[in-house]
Amino acid sequence: AAALGELGDLTITKLMRADDAVTFLNNGEDPNLIITDMDMPGGSGMDVLKAAKDSGEDVPCIVCSGSIDNRSSLEGMADAVLEKPVMLNEFLGQVQSLLRQNVTH
Repeated sequence: AAALGELGDLTITKLMRADDAVTFLNNGEDPNLIITDMDMPGGSGMDVLKAAKDSGEDVPCIVCSGSIDNRSSLEGMADAVLEKPVMLNEFLGQVQSLLRQNVTH
């Protein structure tokens, strides 16, 4: 979250559990961007990605994970997949790009 502060004035909601993120999305929250890991307490990153898609909103999603067994399962679900360890410049570049795209839609 600290690195995202370099991008300017952002509101960041940090949810450490997949089930909390799913509840957040199911309650009608409309984030500009979702960043998730695949391995999380309370579920998986795939649960978060599915909830984002089921919300009906076009929310861009980034997966950052050290355990991506099947990249093809993320097609159509994640806009970017970054393998850990993630280079900060690559991460921030993806975040900026997806936030810009989301603003123009």
